[in-house]
Amino acid sequence: IKLNILLLFFFFKDTATTEIYTLSLHDALPILQVLPGVTITQDLSNQIYIRGGNFDETLISLDGTPLFNPNHLGGIFGIFNTDIVETAKLYPSNYPVQYGGYLSGVLNIVSKNGSRGRLKGKATVGLLSSKIYAEGPLWKGSYVLSARRTYADLVYQFLGKLPYYFYDLYGKYTLPFNKNNLFSITAFFSKDVYKVFENRTIIFNKKDVNWGNRLININYLHLFNKSTINFKAAYSNSLANGNKKGFNDENSFGLPGTEYIYIDNYIKNLSASLNYNISLQGQNISTGLEFRHLLTNYSWNINETELSGLVNGNIGEIFFDFAPNVFNNNDKTNIYTFYFLDNLQVSTKLNISLGYRGSYLKKIDKILSSPYFSARYNLLNNTQITFNYGRYYQYFYTKRERVNSTIFSPFAIYFISDKSNQIPRSDNFDFGFKINNIANIFDLEIDGYYKKRKNISTSLEKTKSISFFNGYAAGADILLKRTKGKIYGWLSYSLLRSIKTNGENAFFANYDRTHTLKIILNYQIFAHWTLNSYWLYSTGLPYTPAIGKFLRGADLRHDDYIDNLADSERDLSETERDWELFYGAKNSVRYTDYHRLDIGITGSFLWGHMILKPYLQILNVYRSKNAFNYDPRPTDTSFNQGTERGSEIIPTIGVTVEF
Repeated sequence: IKLNILLLFFFFKDTATTEIYTLSLHDALPILQVLPGVTITQDLSNQIYIRGGNFDETLISLDGTPLFNPNHLGGIFGIFNTDIVETAKLYPSNYPVQYGGYLSGVLNIVSKNGSRGRLKGKATVGLLSSKIYAEGPLWKGSYVLSARRTYADLVYQFLGKLPYYFYDLYGKYTLPFNKNNLFSITAFFSKDVYKVFENRTIIFNKKDVNWGNRLININYLHLFNKSTINFKAAYSNSLANGNKKGFNDENSFGLPGTEYIYIDNYIKNLSASLNYNISLQGQNISTGLEFRHLLTNYSWNINETELSGLVNGNIGEIFFDFAPNVFNNNDKTNIYTFYFLDNLQVSTKLNISLGYRGSYLKKIDKILSSPYFSARYNLLNNTQITFNYGRYYQYFYTKRERVNSTIFSPFAIYFISDKSNQIPRSDNFDFGFKINNIANIFDLEIDGYYKKRKNISTSLEKTKSISFFNGYAAGADILLKRTKGKIYGWLSYSLLRSIKTNGENAFFANYDRTHTLKIILNYQIFAHWTLNSYWLYSTGLPYTPAIGKFLRGADLRHDDYIDNLADSERDLSETERDWELFYGAKNSVRYTDYHRLDIGITGSFLWGHMILKPYLQILNVYRSKNAFNYDPRPTDTSFNQGTERGSEIIPTIGVTVEF
C-alpha cells in the first residue's frame, strides 16, 4: 500500500508541460504527451507512443546520444529536467536521414550551453522532490549544472519508511577556442534505488535493486566560410541490477520462505560520427559517417512474491513478454552508416529534400537502405503544404508489447536483430496542411499519415510466444492553437488506426486509440497569476480477454476418476495442479474510454534580485477511475475482467526561485 501511494504521488507531482500547458514545470518527457499524435496508455506511464507505434519505436536522445530507459520509477516520469533543455525537437513519422534505427519518430533534446556573462540559477522545492540548476562563466567557456533528488523516503516516515528514492545529475562545459571552433562535453547520470526487502529479515545484501543511465558526449564543431565539420563521440549505458536475499516470515501460502533477487542487465552504446555540411546558392548539402557499437548483457534470477503480485505473469515479464524468472543472454554488433541529404530551394515557394541512409549490420551481414523525400510548398504567405516519405528500419527493439499487463514497461530490454526476416521495417507517408495567423489569433495544422509496417514484434497470449507480423498505421492529427489574449491554449484531435495481421487474421495493435481529444486552456487572471487546465479524452485501449481456465497437466478424459475421490483427496488432487488461463481473440475487447482533467495555478513575483514562482496543481480533478491494468487471475472462477483502475484526486504545491 505504501508503495502504491508513492507511485501515485510521484506520477502526479511531475506531470510536465509545454510553454502553453504550464500545470507543472519539472519534467521534459510528459510535455510530449499533450501533443497531437502522441498516445498515452495509462495515468501511471510516461511512455511515448507515436502514431500507432510502440514505445521502443521512438528514439529519445540527449545531445544526439540515445538513452534506452529515460524514466524514473519505472515510467512514472522522465529523467530530463526542463531547466537544462535549450530545444526539444520531435519528429513524428518521418524524420531526416541524420537519424536512423527507429520506426515511429525521434525526440532530440539539445541542452543549454550556459551563460558566459554572469551566474544564473534556479531552485525548486516540492512536496516529494527538489532540484537545483546553475549556469555561468568558467575560465574561457561556460558551464551548466543540474541536480534533482526525491526525498519521499525521508518525508513519509509516518507511513513507515518508503523503500524508494531517485536522483539525477547533469553537467556540461562549453569552450569556444575562437569564433570558428567550439568544443563541448556533456555528462549525465541517473539512478533509482528500490529497497525491495525493506520489510524482510535480510540474509544477504550485496546490492539493492537499482536502475539508471550513464552518458558522456564529446562534441567538436569547426566553422568554415560556407560549411561546417562536426565530430561527435558518445557513450551511453542503461542498466538495472541488484543482488539481495531476504527471509519472509510468512509468504502467500502462510509458510515462511526465502526470497531473492539477482539482476545484472545493461546496454552499452558506443558511437562516433563525422558530419560535413555546406551551404550553396539555393542548396544545402549534408553528408555523414557513423560508427556504432552495441553490447547487451542480460542475466536475472528472481523469486520475490510481492513483486510478482504487481505483474500479470512472471516477474520476469517486466523485461520482455512471457519472460521466465531465470534468464541469461548477451549479444553485440557493429553498425556502419553513411547518409546524404540535399535540401533544394527549387523556387521561392517550393523546397525539396532528397536523402539516403545506408547502414551495414555486421552481425547478419546486411545493408539496410533508407531513401527519404520531403517537399514543402508555400501557397500563400501564411499557408503551407508538405509531403514526406521515408523508409525506416529498427535493428534494436524490445519484445515488450503487452502494455496493459504491467506498469513497468520501461524496464524492457532491447534485442539486436539476428535474422534478416525479423528486422522491423516501415514505409512512412504523411501529408500536411498549415495556416498561420488566422484572424491574427489562431494557427491551424492538419496532418494525415500512412505507415506500411513489416516484421513488427507481436506477443500472442494464447501461445505465450512472440512472432513478427505485418500491418499498418493510418490516421490524422488536427491542431488549433490560440497564442494571444488573456485566454490562450490549444485544441487537438487525433484519429488513429493501428492494425497488425498474420496474413489470415487482422487485429488492433495494443496501443491503438481510435479517437483522442486534448484541450489546453490558460487564463491570465491577474498580472502575476495564471490559471491552467488540461482535459484529455480518448478511446479505450484494446486487450486480449481471458475467456476460460484449465488445470495444467489435467487429463480431461479421466474426470470420472477425480469425481470418485473422497472430498479430502479431491482437494489435494486439485491443489497439486496449476490453473492456467485460456485467452480469446487477440485484442478483441477494449477498456472503457479514458478521460481526465488537471487544473493548476502558477504565479510569478519579483523579490529583490530573485523571481518567485509558486504553483498549486490538482490532478484528476473529478476523480476519473481510468483502467490501467488487465490482470485476470486463474483462481477467479467468475472470469471477470480483472481490470485495475486508478487514480485519486492528487493536489500538490511547490515554489521555484530564480536568480
